[in-house]
Amino acid sequence: MKKRAIVVMVCAICFVASFVGMGCFGLTSTGIMDRMYVSQSKQLVIGVNEDLAPMAFVDETGAYTGFDIDYAREICRRMGVQPKFVSVPPNQEFSYLQTGKVACYWSGFPNEQKLPDNIISSPVYLESDQVILYLSEQNFETLVDLEGATVAVRKNSAADYELKQSQLFRNSLQGIVETESNTQSIQQLKSHKVQAVILDQETAVYYQKQEPGQYRLLSKQDETIQTVGTSGYVVLFSGGNEEEIKFVEQTIEQAEQDGVRNQLEQRWFSSESVL
Repeated sequence: MKKRAIVVMVCAICFVASFVGMGCFGLTSTGIMDRMYVSQSKQLVIGVNEDLAPMAFVDETGAYTGFDIDYAREICRRMGVQPKFVSVPPNQEFSYLQTGKVACYWSGFPNEQKLPDNIISSPVYLESDQVILYLSEQNFETLVDLEGATVAVRKNSAADYELKQSQLFRNSLQGIVETESNTQSIQQLKSHKVQAVILDQETAVYYQKQEPGQYRLLSKQDETIQTVGTSGYVVLFSGGNEEEIKFVEQTIEQAEQDGVRNQLEQRWFSSESVL
């Protein structure tokens, strides 16, 4: 797994810009800034995929949690606003942004995916290897071992994109089941409808933690994890002037200096994978 802190929360920085008289992406009070508020309260409306553990999900108490959620909360706290998380159905992030239902979308969106003209993205804030998870009762080591297998992958995810790019491996498979969520993919695996699931390494390790001994990552005997590819994740928002993203850099530097990002990574990503 590779990480690099290039951006935290573009839309939150836009909020700060409004206090110092700067237009955000060429928009004033009639643009994206208006959509950052709920009534007259200071709330930042953030669209999330609530089934994307450990990045963003709903815990047993019904509260939003995860790496992205915690980071968003901390940024909002520093900016003096309250985050309002809105669950966005699968593959509806563009429409929620375009209709103003959310100010930004922050839930592991792959930077390789093509965007509509009126949607822009932040730089990559996290890079993640796309790996293969299978039941421990199986015995796979390399991609070649999965020849003739059926795999599950979340539709339009980073794993889906990398699988489409890996033509040789893709063509060796018997079938590909596209699901609406990682949870559905895991259910397909547990019911033996597929032999493996392709997803990001953070999520794979999370499922290994939840059910110890149940899953393994595809890896060689020397414990080298086999990957389908590496993707970057970005924050999406409405706008038109990508140059304004530069306002993020100073805030990122401060967050790194304060150790906030490292603390959250330790909390959510520190567990070892099972090979």
